Amino acid sequence: MPGTVRLLMAALAVLSCLAVGCGDQDSPLAVTERLVVAYAAGDGPGVRELACQRYAEALAEECERITAEEGRMVFEVDYSLVSDDGSEAVVHLLGTATVYGPDGQAVEVEDMDRDVLLVREQGAWKFCQR
Repeated sequence: MPGTVRLLMAALAVLSCLAVGCGDQDSPLAVTERLVVAYAAGDGPGVRELACQRYAEALAEECERITAEEGRMVFEVDYSLVSDDGSEAVVHLLGTATVYGPDGQAVEVEDMDRDVLLVREQGAWKFCQR
């Protein structure tokens, strides 16, 4: 599936950047992309690490539940920085999120056209739902 290829390519790009360094890994855009990849993979610990304290546990449990109950998630989204004042940033996500069941059929497709909030916690950008 094309979405799977995109997700795998995004995951590989993120892992490559983490391994050898590329750009600002703590930028709001980089954190948002890493969170989407972790969420799609059902990586609860990865989601917890990238989310603000207020939402970390609920968001991690949600991604783990969806992948356990439904199957896999694929996000095909573009990210753009709307604002960044150093303590809060807004990133716009535009695209689709698809949840696939165990049989490989799409069970839910959601259009994404939304802004998400990131805040600085202990010096690092954290996704903090808006």
